Amino acid sequence: MLFTPPIDPAIPFVHAELERVTAVEALASDLNGRDFAQVHTAQISLLQALLQKLGGEVDPSPSASSTAPRQATPAAMSDLLKAEGAALDQGGRTELASAPPKVARLLLVSSAQRASAYELLGGKLGGWPPTTPTPEAGEFLYQGLHSARYGLEVAAAKAPVATRAPIAAALDTVLREERALSRYYQPRPELGYSLPFELQGPADAVRLAITVLDSLIEAVLWQAPKAVGLQAPKSRPLTSSTATVPATTAGSPQTNPVDAAPMSTLLRLMTALNGHRLACGGPWNLLPLLGAQPTSSSSSASPPA
Repeated sequence: MLFTPPIDPAIPFVHAELERVTAVEALASDLNGRDFAQVHTAQISLLQALLQKLGGEVDPSPSASSTAPRQATPAAMSDLLKAEGAALDQGGRTELASAPPKVARLLLVSSAQRASAYELLGGKLGGWPPTTPTPEAGEFLYQGLHSARYGLEVAAAKAPVATRAPIAAALDTVLREERALSRYYQPRPELGYSLPFELQGPADAVRLAITVLDSLIEAVLWQAPKAVGLQAPKSRPLTSSTATVPATTAGSPQTNPVDAAPMSTLLRLMTALNGHRLACGGPWNLLPLLGAQPTSSSSSASPPA
């Protein structure tokens, strides 16, 4: 009797996202618009590689269309918008929150990339729950926001008036998220925060803002494995940084529904921060941040004047 190895429970999650991104890439290529198709092609490669690693079957990528791109008519753009927003509603976020931790980071960055495209195309994602981290990730995330606030405050102060507005908007988002978490966490006492580089002139202020947002996105992304597979708590919000939420293993029976709020918080944050990064003149592509370790913004050095 031949032994049949069990199917990895992560495969259906990766395969479903691969199908969504493949559909989006086909529409984006057909319309020949922006760099959506290029980024989504890179997403497909990453998802296919992960699927093969998990032992899943990978369909060959369709060949590029030889026909001339369609005009970006309202109907065509509506189709692309719908495809970008697939499974980003409440049900889709619950599915994302159910994924095994080992694929959570790639699925989160892939979903956030599509969410960013959805908003760039004029869509508006809604129905987000209140900011809700997991106890394990919340304090780390709060410290990241606290550090990012300092960096963005410096950038906004040093930026020319013409480029200050998008930095100020990013700072507003960070302040709002920090306030939402301040009920549960307090910043660790620091002697100061170091900047990633010395500002030589006003132009460096925008570069600083983009670098700070990159680091914060990396920190958010790194928390994805801690935000999946959680049971929905009977009460909310968290009462302290030491509160615990029972975790479940992939495929195990659950007495409570999966709690989508922590992963929804990360998805919403990544989408918003990427929008601010783009508004500041940074790249739209989130994929290069996938393999990065979160960088610490804290330091024992006093902040520069």
